[in-house]
Amino acid sequence: MDAVFLVARIALAAIFVVSAIAKIRDADDARRAIREFGVPDSVVPVVALLLAPLELASAVLLLTTDVGVLAGGVLGLGMLLAFTAGIVTNLARGRHVECHCFGALSTKPLSWWSVARNVGLIALAAIVIAGGADQGWPWQVVADIFEGLSDTETALAIAVIVLAVALLALLILFVTLLRRYGSNLIKLEELEASGGGAHHSHAADFAPWPAPELLARDGQERSVSLADVAAEDRANLFVFVAPWCEACGELVDELASWQDDDTGPNVVVLSGGERQAITEKFGAVRVFGHDGSAIDDFRMEYTPGAVVVSSDHLITTPPVYGSDDVRRLYNSLAGRLPQDLVIGPPPVREGDPAPDVIVDVDGDRMPIAAVAGDDAVLLFWDTECGFCQQIQDDVIRRQNSVPLVLVLRSDSEDAVRTAGFTTPVALDPTFGVGGALQLPGTPTAVRLRDGAIASTVAVGGPEVLNLLASVRVLG
Repeated sequence: MDAVFLVARIALAAIFVVSAIAKIRDADDARRAIREFGVPDSVVPVVALLLAPLELASAVLLLTTDVGVLAGGVLGLGMLLAFTAGIVTNLARGRHVECHCFGALSTKPLSWWSVARNVGLIALAAIVIAGGADQGWPWQVVADIFEGLSDTETALAIAVIVLAVALLALLILFVTLLRRYGSNLIKLEELEASGGGAHHSHAADFAPWPAPELLARDGQERSVSLADVAAEDRANLFVFVAPWCEACGELVDELASWQDDDTGPNVVVLSGGERQAITEKFGAVRVFGHDGSAIDDFRMEYTPGAVVVSSDHLITTPPVYGSDDVRRLYNSLAGRLPQDLVIGPPPVREGDPAPDVIVDVDGDRMPIAAVAGDDAVLLFWDTECGFCQQIQDDVIRRQNSVPLVLVLRSDSEDAVRTAGFTTPVALDPTFGVGGALQLPGTPTAVRLRDGAIASTVAVGGPEVLNLLASVRVLG
């Protein structure tokens, strides 16, 4: 038993020394790994500062005698249990972040093999702690603490210890639940207060922000950056998926076709998990793998989810979630000529002639100016567009008091009639009108009067509603 006890002490001490030195030499990678494990940003610097010294302290104590060995074993066991809990939690959530337990010596993604390895190390720590029983010192320490106490005092001390452990467990559980669900509760309250839906944020409340630098890998496990995957001549749709996500499977065929369509947005698909699992799930889709940090960096919460990144690397839309909303966001981008969702100066000016484009109305082909007549607002619409849905009820309420023409690209007239529109409809499947006016997508609107542009281009729900409110009332 003495030989096993000694070997366990030396082996565990050596492992902690190697791990600590590796973390000190690769401090930046160690700090990033701690953050990716799910440690809150506010305490990452503290954990990164203390972790290596604690490992060294455990190693030194393991090589001492008596109570020092017990302290080193308990400290080592505590750290190993914490590491293992973090690994299991990440694996249960499907996050295979890279493990930097031994710095540059170990950069493989987490797997259940990592758990098995740690279980072995936990066994070594248990041997160290239990091995002292033959020498009597672990139990002698406990006996010394309680020596001289009466039975009542001993019972009270034990009750206090049990209560303290229970309170600590409840505190850990409370903090975990608060971190996991707190942000979602806040988001639900904000949506309820603003009258928003479950998956849509109001575009008027969203401010574009710089896209974070991307750390990802292509199919050959080569590193790629944001500049490598983002197009410079069109909008970029970043879609976040995962091999364990059932809803993501509904998008597989569409993602592949979107990536092959050079007329639509540039579709960048990112996934956590192991490459083999990604390949098996998404087949022909070009997927860039990431270690889990991209989800947090792009402020995503679920998969499938998507955001739009402009050519100058700005995130120009709030995130959408679920296969249906990802489709709607893609459909709203498809065919758009400008590079960004947030545009600068209007692409057309008041007084410019109406574009000479032929559209289809009730099976008849005619110029868009003839459809608009003397005065009308052309509203470019898609019933599948999430931003259109946000203002649909308001538009329908105003359609009988405003000279309005719906211009559709992918919808049929039946779709808008079913939604409740009674206004004239012009079909523009090639986006000829939108392209001539350089419109960024749906919903957008412009007023035509006497064959000329009579307003600035209204982009997005709030601007469209403002334009409709400014037009004279019919009757």
